[in-house]
Amino acid sequence: MAKMTDEERRVKDRERKRDLYKDPEAKARISARQRELRKDPEVKARINQRQREKYKDPEVKARISARDCERYKDPELRARIIERERERMKDPELRAIKNARERERQRERRKDPEIRAKENERNRERMKAPELRKIKNERQNYRYKNPELRAVKNEYSRERYKDPELRKIKNERQRERRKKPELRAMMNERNRERMKAPEAKARKMNRSREVGGSHFRRATKRGNHAERFKRADIFERDGYKCAYCKKKVTINTAVLEHRIPIAKGGSHTPENCTTSCAKCNAEKAAKLVNGMQITIFDKVKP
Repeated sequence: MAKMTDEERRVKDRERKRDLYKDPEAKARISARQRELRKDPEVKARINQRQREKYKDPEVKARISARDCERYKDPELRARIIERERERMKDPELRAIKNARERERQRERRKDPEIRAKENERNRERMKAPELRKIKNERQNYRYKNPELRAVKNEYSRERYKDPELRKIKNERQRERRKKPELRAMMNERNRERMKAPEAKARKMNRSREVGGSHFRRATKRGNHAERFKRADIFERDGYKCAYCKKKVTINTAVLEHRIPIAKGGSHTPENCTTSCAKCNAEKAAKLVNGMQITIFDKVKP
């Protein structure tokens, strides 16, 4: 009997596994056994190491990629693979592991400027198709309307922004996108469409009135001391009266006034803030209180 070559042995093993996987019970039994084996960290690390070693060989990598491409050309096989992946992703643990691994892989890939530029160019080409752009917008809208998904995305973004390199890359990318008139117009149009929703408009108004985000950002950017507090608390403390002209103001007409302007090194804290009307706020501008005829500290009782 002639001795089989390595290629013939691989083909025979592949055919044997294919025949074995046609039996649903055997397939389920093998899958369960593999899952149990992968729960052991040592076995899982050994399998991953073996796969990484295999992928270091260019011939093996090219052969596996070619095989996957050929398999995906078969509609039935492609549908079966997609269905199997959907079933696997129903398990929260497997989904979390895959997402973490994918994020780590993308983070490592995007550190390379050439790969990042190539991916950006490919995404721009894909987004030129109206159907793909529509699908992406619908998916983003669905994720944004879902409170749980939105909370997960916000938490993930906050964690990523703690990395100085990733924050620098994202800021640079946004500045480059803003330089292009087409992208800037598209982003402005998308923001206008989003702000037409009553929920988004109310959320923006509440955020600007309650927390004073723009003042907080300005003070932080200049290196001044800043605290987060509700603007309504300051207005109620001052009895909804302008500190300059003593006119009554409402929540819609009141303006948060800084006694020592942020531009002059003032802090964004309740002690340095008071209530003002729009006219007096514009008249004072960024001038110090000592240079004005009205002494604000005499008129306002903290």
